[in-house]
Amino acid sequence: MASIITENPKDNNESPEEIYVQQLTRAVAEKDRLNAILSLRGEFDHWDADRHDREIEAGAAIALMQKLGYALSVQGSDEEVVSICSVLEMVYRASSEKVASSFSSMGGTIVLPLMIRTIDRCIIDGIDNNESAILNIVKVLSCFSRENDAAIEMAHNEEFMNSLLRVVNEKDATNEVKLMSMRTIANLSHAKNNMEKIAQHPCLLESVIDIAANNACDRTREQAVRIIQNLACSSVNQVPMVQNEKILDVLVELTSDLYEKTRRGAARALQNLAFARKNRLIMATYGDGALLESLVRLASSDEYEHARLQATKALENLINHDTIEVLGSHEGLLEALAAVASLDGNEEVRAKAANAFKRLAAKIVAPMKCHSNLLKALSNVSDNDETIIASVILRQATVVENCAAMDQDSEILEALARIAYGPKAASEAREYAVKTLQMLHENRLAMMRAI
Repeated sequence: MASIITENPKDNNESPEEIYVQQLTRAVAEKDRLNAILSLRGEFDHWDADRHDREIEAGAAIALMQKLGYALSVQGSDEEVVSICSVLEMVYRASSEKVASSFSSMGGTIVLPLMIRTIDRCIIDGIDNNESAILNIVKVLSCFSRENDAAIEMAHNEEFMNSLLRVVNEKDATNEVKLMSMRTIANLSHAKNNMEKIAQHPCLLESVIDIAANNACDRTREQAVRIIQNLACSSVNQVPMVQNEKILDVLVELTSDLYEKTRRGAARALQNLAFARKNRLIMATYGDGALLESLVRLASSDEYEHARLQATKALENLINHDTIEVLGSHEGLLEALAAVASLDGNEEVRAKAANAFKRLAAKIVAPMKCHSNLLKALSNVSDNDETIIASVILRQATVVENCAAMDQDSEILEALARIAYGPKAASEAREYAVKTLQMLHENRLAMMRAI
């Protein structure tokens, strides 16, 4: 469509953006409004953030919101509503600063009710091309949700959250609408002041869990997990969330998700939930060890290093005085941590696994049932990094009760001999091994003298 600008911007001090906005503002009749909006759509459909900033400065966002409110009030044509939503999305491709200032200048008391009315018009009343209108509105909301002050106002408006949830649960919504809706909620849940409010919403978590478990789109599942992960950052939310078995069920399931970022998010959510001491034993025993097994598998064999890292962090967070036996007795857990600490290709993953292994090993002493599991893990010496193993064995030998069990374990003694006298061992590892052998010898002599 041809431009409707009738003035040459070079002949006055007004910018092209200001002239377009003025012509939109002056358009009253429905045909004139639609022509002005369509003209804006032709001019504003670009990805130059600086130009969009100038459009907002010229009053484009305010003028469009006003026209949208008017169109909804007078039952304007479907084409007009859809077109306004389209141009609004374009304008808000602006910089973060301008998006925030635009929301602030209008205020949530104006913007949010208008968004609610638009969603209702699309979903409840039904309009032609409503998928396009909803998608563009949700994109605008996603832009707002990235700004902290706007996000807080949005999350604390119950009517707005109900409306957004209506979009999430709309059975005919496209994959992109679902994705943008979940991304908006994920952004809202990232704001510290919103975490508890969102978690307390009567229906939201149920919908998020359902999408995380069943949605076919990788990125949508990722955003659903991100919401759970964000909400689990709040100490107030952590215990109630673990009491909801559906949350642990879906997180364990998603540690096997085909999409690597979803697996990472699931592990990170479990890590956050494990910060609460009350949760640790529940999580460690959940599903007869299914939760632990999912973390061990991720930490030891996932191809995505960020998923391995989060899994090792989650395992470390589960270490507590009442979980030691459970963790130590879980088949393969100690061996997996020892192997990751020695062999993983990522330095940060190795360091986190080493820290978790050392913490857990330090709390396992004879005659605990799982002490034999620890000795088995320690006897599997790696050629890559024996220093960690040797340091843990040495610490074990500082506990008198452990010495007898170690002295009777031929595999531990062989491992110490390989480290102490093998050609590949680092000097520090060799020093630890020699010192341990001396301590075991001294303990053996002390026991003989006692007899």
